[in-house]
Amino acid sequence: MLGPTVEGDTVSGPTRQRRLLTFLVVTIGWSWSIWALVLYGLRATTVAPSLLMPLILLGACGPTIAAIYVTATGGGRSALRTLLGRFLIWRVGIRWYALAIVGPPVVVGIGLAIAGLAGADLGDVSFAAWPLAFVYLLSAIPTGALAEELGWRGFLLPLLRERQGAAMASLAVGLVWFCWHVPLFWAPTGTTVSGQPVNVIAVTGYAAFVVSVSFLFTWIHDNTRGSVLLAVLMHAALNAGIPFLFVPDVPLLVDGAISDVARTATHFAAVPVGVIVLGVLAFYGARCFSRADQS
Repeated sequence: MLGPTVEGDTVSGPTRQRRLLTFLVVTIGWSWSIWALVLYGLRATTVAPSLLMPLILLGACGPTIAAIYVTATGGGRSALRTLLGRFLIWRVGIRWYALAIVGPPVVVGIGLAIAGLAGADLGDVSFAAWPLAFVYLLSAIPTGALAEELGWRGFLLPLLRERQGAAMASLAVGLVWFCWHVPLFWAPTGTTVSGQPVNVIAVTGYAAFVVSVSFLFTWIHDNTRGSVLLAVLMHAALNAGIPFLFVPDVPLLVDGAISDVARTATHFAAVPVGVIVLGVLAFYGARCFSRADQS
């Protein structure tokens, strides 16, 4: 069973609960207070939304800041080195790199195809811009991927995995991850709901995608000894919007907000992700998504 340790020892129940609560309070307190300033600035001033992007990104660092704070105060330098060392877990097998980097564009591409079948105007398909895929991936790393993953998959997921199975921990992290994004629904960017009317369909579609993809992060986590590096790469691949390179008539963003077709495609991507999750659950069971760690 994979789980967080403080100098090698399993965290006790009361300590685990205290660490969990502190992490949630610091994460939400940091992110939501900064994003509240962004929302106020958008409504009370004439500042261009693009000028507020640094604040949005600063707010996105909440999970990582919380993970570092809770780990350092609870376990000291040794525990902090262990946490940060998750960035250095890179010898994990090429198939997991392929899943983390290629998997997200594939499922979003399937979502894009489903959107086309549902009537979305995708225009012509072109492969001329494919060399930019790597550039898109790299450009997405410094934003949400690097700002969040030490918190979500480096700290929170292992903490929950101590007492819960992989499926329940994935569900819990996915729900926290979704709820953490809520203030950004009214911001110009940050979620597939941002920049558009906040309604049940938009929020439900976004929730379905975020929660379902949380299971894939756990699958990678359980099979890569808790590598945060792989989680960062997968998060970046999700955010990069690489499939839209191949449908140049469909914009990924419109005035900084995700376009209608891009949003629809992302929500439809929950379908292939859900199929993969069901396959993972059928193969591994609900306790651990890695045969090597099952008793």
